[in-house]
Amino acid sequence: MKLLIRLLAVVLACQLGSIAAQDRAVPLSSLKVGAWHLEVLGADNAVRKISSFVHVPIGLEAYIDISHDEMVVLDFPGGTVGDLLNLFVSRHPDFSWVEDGGIIHVSTRPERPGLGDVEISYPGAQNKTREEVWNDLATIPEINHWMKANDCSRLELMTGKEFKLNNRVVSIEASRMSVSRLLDQVALKSGQDFWEILQTPKGKPCRLHITVW
Repeated sequence: MKLLIRLLAVVLACQLGSIAAQDRAVPLSSLKVGAWHLEVLGADNAVRKISSFVHVPIGLEAYIDISHDEMVVLDFPGGTVGDLLNLFVSRHPDFSWVEDGGIIHVSTRPERPGLGDVEISYPGAQNKTREEVWNDLATIPEINHWMKANDCSRLELMTGKEFKLNNRVVSIEASRMSVSRLLDQVALKSGQDFWEILQTPKGKPCRLHITVW
């Protein structure tokens, strides 16, 4: 009898593990969301709002000219996360999206800012707040080299509220990774679910905006 109970427990555990694995394997883009109306200034702000509405992590890499921001208006009848993103890119064909490694990446096309692809030797972060990890970006040699080589400067406009609601402690292992992968980990581990690298269009003085909020 005890043996039978143990066998049943093992079978149940395997089934639950299989169900959990299937849940984790469900693509983010296939998650169902309800109807939604959006009106917001700027495509970057629209992507941020989409991430917040669908509760899905998104990383954004884009050339943005804030002096020519347009109002984004979306009337979404409901469907999947992928349907909503497809609606967005149908209205803004200079953007595309792809799901990759548990996060959705949205970017301008045919090019996106090059900083996200820069490989860095990340020293790791142990029990650091999201704000501390973000501040540490300024100390990473490979980022500074790219900024100097591209005659680029950072320009983040802050209100002081960026880390008040969520400044969760995160730990990230030391390893070789791209800047975008580092920001992926910050977004996923902090639960903030959003990051962006915005750069002024080519032909204009290079200004870069990196956020994890």
